[in-house]
Amino acid sequence: MKKTVLGEDGFLAAEAALLALLLLFAALSLAAVERSAHLLAQSEAETSAMFLAEGELARAEQLAGGASLNAPLLREVEENGREFSLKTEFLEENEDYASVCLARVRVVWIEEGKEREFFLQRTVRRHG
Repeated sequence: MKKTVLGEDGFLAAEAALLALLLLFAALSLAAVERSAHLLAQSEAETSAMFLAEGELARAEQLAGGASLNAPLLREVEENGREFSLKTEFLEENEDYASVCLARVRVVWIEEGKEREFFLQRTVRRHG
């Protein structure tokens, strides 16, 4: 009986397959890291918008009842390297309840060339 000995051709094919597998894994890892970085930036912007809107609603509660509530309040804010536009409006909810109105905050920012927005609203009691 003859013994079969694998030559270097078999090792070269195995090494090439292993190298291809490693390169595929590296490419997939790089794509996952890039996607994670994109999602982190998007999440950071949305979280900043949420906190800005919450702060603006708290400010709106303090202003409720003032004479300037007919016109929207506009503000520009920079947070985490982004420019945010805030617009606060006071809307009448019901004529029967003149002491209550709806405060609505709209936060707008530009991300990847597209306009993104976030809304928050709260019923506030008018004072004064």
